[in-house]
Amino acid sequence: MRISRKSDGVAVWLVAAMLAAPVLCPAQQCGAGAADVHGTVTDGSGAPIAGAALTAGRVTAKSGADGQFVLPCVQNDAVIQVEAPSFAVARVKAAAAAHVVLLPLAAHEEISVTAYKTPLSESAS
Repeated sequence: MRISRKSDGVAVWLVAAMLAAPVLCPAQQCGAGAADVHGTVTDGSGAPIAGAALTAGRVTAKSGADGQFVLPCVQNDAVIQVEAPSFAVARVKAAAAAHVVLLPLAAHEEISVTAYKTPLSESAS
């Protein structure tokens, strides 16, 4: 049986591709009691919130333009904190983080009134 040089090149390429696959596509293994958390951050109307910061312990992520995020290897009992400018901070359990709704910050206005008691002028009498 005769093997041509052309098939040798294909075999070398195939072996190289199989060896590189774990490096190019690493499958992250979470420890017991942990899993990747996938979800979406939206406002009350359902519009996605881009750039929301999510934190669960030392694990952090930001939501994309479509509001979607992935927090890798989060403990199942972890609490995820979600923050975005102009929105109130939300804290959700990892199991309930598939859809996080952020509420806008309440408008806050403060008015201060100060009054002083002054005597009537003597010319008014």
